[in-house]
Amino acid sequence: SSQKQMLGAISHDLRSPLTSLRLRLESVDDGEQKEKMINTVEEMNEMIAAILNFTREEADEQSQEVSRPVDLYNFCESLIAEYTDTGRACTLEYNGNEDQVFNCRYISLRRAMRNIVDNGLRYGEQVTLTVSQIDTSNVLFIFSDKGPGLAENELKNVLRPFYRPDKARRVMDGGIGMGLSISESIVKAHGGHIKLANSKKGGLDVSITLPL
Repeated sequence: SSQKQMLGAISHDLRSPLTSLRLRLESVDDGEQKEKMINTVEEMNEMIAAILNFTREEADEQSQEVSRPVDLYNFCESLIAEYTDTGRACTLEYNGNEDQVFNCRYISLRRAMRNIVDNGLRYGEQVTLTVSQIDTSNVLFIFSDKGPGLAENELKNVLRPFYRPDKARRVMDGGIGMGLSISESIVKAHGGHIKLANSKKGGLDVSITLPL
């Protein structure tokens, strides 16, 4: 959208004066105030990087990668294998049909799901992906972790860009609040939707419904 393009352009333009400010601060005499100011500039740089990443992800999603038929089981198994091969606690419970194919932008959807697994591992230490076919035209992915879950008001807000949950569980990468927003925009572009809920077993369930 034109709003997102403008956001990206403004963020890009802010980088130069911020770099200049950072260099000027280096020449200031050492002290507590100097350190605080430098930290503030660094935080602003992180926010700008996150905005640019967000707008770039959306542009990539809408223009570059082509949707193609993908084997559902292989897609899920190889995603989880990326984590288990490096000793991280991920499991797959696949309840879909054998040889089921669905259309997706592979790299983009993979990125969306990695964001969710990474968050689950960071705050829940263990992630289970359960895959089920709702009917002949929709598939449900549920990412369950063993973490502390989220307060009700945070469940509603956590997909918003820049929302910061309480310190017990900073779901978004870097605390800047873009990781799940990127995932949601990718899922929506695939004609699907994403939902967050606290699990009855404890932890957070992130559910993605996608058309087959």
